[in-house]
Amino acid sequence: MVIEFFHPLIGGAERQAHQLSQKIKTKGINVCVITRRWKGLRGFEYIDGIPVYRKFRILEFIKLPFSKFFRQKFKLSEYAYSSLFDNFHINNGSSQKKPLYYKLYQLYLCIQECCQFLVLTVLISFFFLFRGRDIDIVHCHIMARPFSIVTVWMAKRFKKKVIMKLTDSFCFEVLRRYFLHKLYLKMLRNSVDIFICINSEIREKLLELGFPADKLKSISNGIDLNRFPQADRQKMNEFKRQLSLPIKEMVCFIGSLRHKRGLDTLLEAWKELIKIKPDLLLVLIGREDNQAAYLKRMVEDNGLKESVIFTGEIKDVSPYLHASDIFILPSQSEGMSNAFLEAMATGLPIIATTVGGAKDALEHLENGLLIRYKDPQQIIESILLLTEDKELAERIGKNSRITAIEKYSLDQISDKYLELYQKLVTK
Repeated sequence: MVIEFFHPLIGGAERQAHQLSQKIKTKGINVCVITRRWKGLRGFEYIDGIPVYRKFRILEFIKLPFSKFFRQKFKLSEYAYSSLFDNFHINNGSSQKKPLYYKLYQLYLCIQECCQFLVLTVLISFFFLFRGRDIDIVHCHIMARPFSIVTVWMAKRFKKKVIMKLTDSFCFEVLRRYFLHKLYLKMLRNSVDIFICINSEIREKLLELGFPADKLKSISNGIDLNRFPQADRQKMNEFKRQLSLPIKEMVCFIGSLRHKRGLDTLLEAWKELIKIKPDLLLVLIGREDNQAAYLKRMVEDNGLKESVIFTGEIKDVSPYLHASDIFILPSQSEGMSNAFLEAMATGLPIIATTVGGAKDALEHLENGLLIRYKDPQQIIESILLLTEDKELAERIGKNSRITAIEKYSLDQISDKYLELYQKLVTK
């Protein structure tokens, strides 16, 4: 398994890689994880019986003076660096002619990326030369990272079978923002034996970019059903009390507080919703990312503090799911959200935008409610429908649990990977 971050640095893709590694190991496959080295973490250790190699710490040996000044002066967003000749984007979405300082900073980033590419190539070559002789298959998670791309490219040079899992259709936009993005795409086309598409959007995007259909395989993310049993609606208030939450009908969101999650639209809808139904509670669970401060200001400015709770990142979200009446995911883009699968497994009625894995998994009014992105009125109508029609909410929740069992159990997903591994090594 190859992934840039790994336990204890945990996100959605990292959790999937960890769980899949454990499950595959129990089925008789030797698994190791190759990841980047981060400060404070060991270069090698066993995690749940899986050997983890943290060997590639990229040295930021090029330091351009005033780089922090450039970012502050031009209010550069995290995605401002699409290419040296693109428009100059700032946080408010406007564009203007690029100043000289910005061009210099772009040049600095380009030089740094090229140097990191060369360093990675050398380090990964040494790893496969001295440590990788017994590796038959390199299974890479998250495409839009130079670390992952260079690793699979070098793996192919050492005659390994290569699988690349794509976690989000947005990864193509992220990849395009690297200076070497055309080279990276060429390396992927030439090096990867099978691309794993976790939803239909990703598959369509790869076909649109000219990747051959016979290299694409659809395998979703999986969920450990034992960790997320069916919720008992009779014990919902008991869980609320254990979590020190008000005894109100509760709408739950789980995920990092990032712009693409659509939480500003959710709060816009919430402001109107509590005027109609004041006895509601919105709980936002997740790491406070690039939109957290703005969302908290929205809550403060609109007088929503009594009905909106920010919990921060929670390691075990299961009690919160058992305390919830509704799960909502109003995102602009998703791959196959872990939180979405966990809510399905728990048997919650789900409201989600028609993007990514939710679009594939949900049938409107059968096992969930599908809404448009950036449509506060649809959010209001959907929450009101589920809170007022308890019979419908219960039926949708039961059907979402059935869908999780039939299509997304970690056992089924790991079996699909084992079958794929077998085919690749016997080719």
